[in-house]
Amino acid sequence: MKRKYSGLLTFIIFFLTVLLVASYATWGTGKNPGRTYTMKRVEPPVNISVPAPSVIQEMETLAREIKDILQPHEMNFSPVNLILFGYQPVKEARSALKGGSGGAPYRTDYNLSLAFVSGKNRFCVIDDIFYEEGSHLKDGARIIKVEPNRVLIRNREIKHWVPLAERKIITKEKQ
Repeated sequence: MKRKYSGLLTFIIFFLTVLLVASYATWGTGKNPGRTYTMKRVEPPVNISVPAPSVIQEMETLAREIKDILQPHEMNFSPVNLILFGYQPVKEARSALKGGSGGAPYRTDYNLSLAFVSGKNRFCVIDDIFYEEGSHLKDGARIIKVEPNRVLIRNREIKHWVPLAERKIITKEKQ
C-alpha cells in the first residue's frame, strides 16, 4: 500500500468504529423507553447465621479474660489477719537510731531508676535526681557505691542496698 493512502484508510477505520459504537448504544434503548433496567439481585453463596445476643456477651467476657491472661494486672492481696495469734503488724520498714527513741527514723524506701557504671565514672538517679558516687542525698544519706543493678547507701551508720526499680509497662486500653 502506498503511503499516500494510509491517512485515508485510518480515517475510514475510525469512522466505522464510531458508527458501530453509536449504533450499539442506541440499539438497546429503543425497545422499552419507559422501563428502567436494574441488575438482578444475586444471592450470597453461603448462608451465615448470626449468634444470639447471649452468646455474643459470653464471647466479650471471654475476650476480656484473654486480655487479663496475656497482660495480668498487679494482684493486691490483703494480708491474712493474724491478730488472734498474737501478731502485731508493722506499719513501715524503718529503723530508729541507736538507742531507739531519740531521733528520726532511717529512710529505706529510695526509688532507684538508673544506675550507670563506666570505668571510674559511676552515676545514678534516685528519686528523680541525678547523683554521682560519693555525693549526699537530700536527707543526709551518702551514696557509697554504684553498681549496674544496685546502689549502696549509708544513712548514719547503717548501710543498705537499693535495687534498680522494675519497669512497669503501662498500656492504654480503648473503652
